Amino acid sequence: MNPSLPHNPFKSLLTLCSRVNASAPWCKGTIIAGGYATGLVIAAIAVLCNYALHGWYRDIDCAGPEIIGNALVFMAVFILATIPSACGGFYFLRPARTFWNLFSPVCLLYSLTGLAAAILTVTAPASPAGAIGFLRIALTPIGGIGFFIAGIFAPTMPHRIALLTATALEALTLIGWILAPFLLRIA
Repeated sequence: MNPSLPHNPFKSLLTLCSRVNASAPWCKGTIIAGGYATGLVIAAIAVLCNYALHGWYRDIDCAGPEIIGNALVFMAVFILATIPSACGGFYFLRPARTFWNLFSPVCLLYSLTGLAAAILTVTAPASPAGAIGFLRIALTPIGGIGFFIAGIFAPTMPHRIALLTATALEALTLIGWILAPFLLRIA
């Protein structure tokens, strides 16, 4: 080794990566799993930063809302941090036609349940169905982002149309649920 040149710490890692068959299924799965594990770590760090900024539970009466707030921070950061892993997973699944033939209609049906949940939540918010509908609406951003990413990587136009329609239905569900109280007051 030439002492005048600085040592490259990534040289051995690059050499190892060049010897690995990147198209092997185990390698693809490891890449995706590593991305999701990284997302978990990043989300946990975000919650710890939230604790550092706002302090620990000061009063037992405030513990519930703070726990829910930290759970929402964790969920939001995890979703954003794992978008590259989802992109990689859908890219690796492009050749699997059976997956796309099953996944696209299931996504459309799932999006239709969001519309039904929004209607139930607005019309009967105090009923058990309205409460379950609210939980479904809370998952709407996850579905919308996931369906949009899948729609980008879908291999054929019918799959893309189905997934982007599911994305639009998820957006319509969320926007309709947000605007419904205002529109019902006007009417």
